Amino acid sequence: MDVNTAEASLTDTPDFTDLVEFTLPATLPANPEDTAEARARKLASAQRQFAAFQPTDEAEAQEAIAAIAAMLGAMDSLTRAARPGVGGETAGRLRSNALSAIRHYSTTLKNARKRNQPEAKLTKTRTRHPDSVDTPQEETPVGFPKIETFRPRDRRGNPIPGWRYDLLSMKQRRAAYDFANKTAWAEAIAEEDAAIAEQAELDAKSPPTEADLGCYLPITPESAAGAAQNEAAPDELGTRR
Repeated sequence: MDVNTAEASLTDTPDFTDLVEFTLPATLPANPEDTAEARARKLASAQRQFAAFQPTDEAEAQEAIAAIAAMLGAMDSLTRAARPGVGGETAGRLRSNALSAIRHYSTTLKNARKRNQPEAKLTKTRTRHPDSVDTPQEETPVGFPKIETFRPRDRRGNPIPGWRYDLLSMKQRRAAYDFANKTAWAEAIAEEDAAIAEQAELDAKSPPTEADLGCYLPITPESAAGAAQNEAAPDELGTRR
C-alpha cells in the first residue's frame, strides 16, 4: 500500500469513537457536587451536541469537541456566578468569559451547519414586463438537515437511555457515536436482533419475573458489568421501570 492509499483509507470511513469516548469526556468541567448520574447526563448531552455538528473528518471532529468544551465551560462559569456569596466583580468576570465562549460555540456550529447544508437548487423564474424590467422570484430558504441518531436496545428490545452508555456494547457505542457510519449501524442492529431473538427463546423456557423485566439486559456480557450495579435500572427521568 502506498502513502496516498494509506492516507485515503483514513478518511473514507471516519470513526470518531475514540474522540467521543475519551477526548470529549475529558473536557467535562470537574464539579465535586456532581453525582455519577449527573455527570453521565452531561456527557450524554455533550455527545448529542457532537452529533449535531456532523463532522466528516478528524479535523472537523476536533473543532466540534473544542466548541463543545467551550460551551461546557461557559455553563459551568454561569453556574458558579449564580452561587450565593460570589462577589459582583467575580460574577461579572465569569459571565463575561461565558458569553465569549458561547459566541465561539455559536459561530462554530453555524459554520458547521452551513458547510453541511446541501446546495440549494433554486429555479429563479423571471416575469417579463412590458417595460422590460425583470422581477426575480422570491427564493425559499433551505432549512437545516434533520439529524438521525441511533437508538440502542437491550436484549428484550427495550430502548436504552442515551446517558447509559455504560450498558452499550462496543458495536452499539460505535453506531451511537459515529452517526455517519451506516455500516456500524447495520452491525449494531444485527447484533441487537440476534441477542433479542436469543433472549426470547430463553424467556420462553424460563419466564422472567417482574423484577427481571424492570432491569435493562445489555446485549453483551462485557456491557453487562454496568447493569450488575443496578438491580432495577432507572429510565431517562431517573425512575425505575
